[in-house]
Amino acid sequence: MRCILGLVLCFVLIGIGMHGLYGVATAIETANNPGISQKAAQAAGWKVVVKYHAVVYAVALLASFAICALPTILVKRNSFDEEQEWRRAVRRS
Repeated sequence: MRCILGLVLCFVLIGIGMHGLYGVATAIETANNPGISQKAAQAAGWKVVVKYHAVVYAVALLASFAICALPTILVKRNSFDEEQEWRRAVRRS
C-alpha cells in the first residue's frame, strides 16, 4: 500500500513540479520583458520545462522513494541493531 502511495505521489509531484516550473519561467520572462506577448512568454516557459524536466523527475523520484522505502529500511536497520546488541549481551553472560 505504501508503494502505491509512493508511486501516486511521484506522479503528483512530477505534475506539480512541471506546472510550477512552467509558471515561474513564464512569470520571469514576462517580468524581464514587459512588452513580450503572452504566447512568447509561454514558449519561453516551455523551453525551461523541456530543459529542466530531468531535475523535476529526479526530485519526484527521490521524494517518493523516501516515502515508500525509507521507513521499511529504517525499521529493518533498527531491528538488526537490536539483534546485534542482544547477541553481544548473550556472549558477555
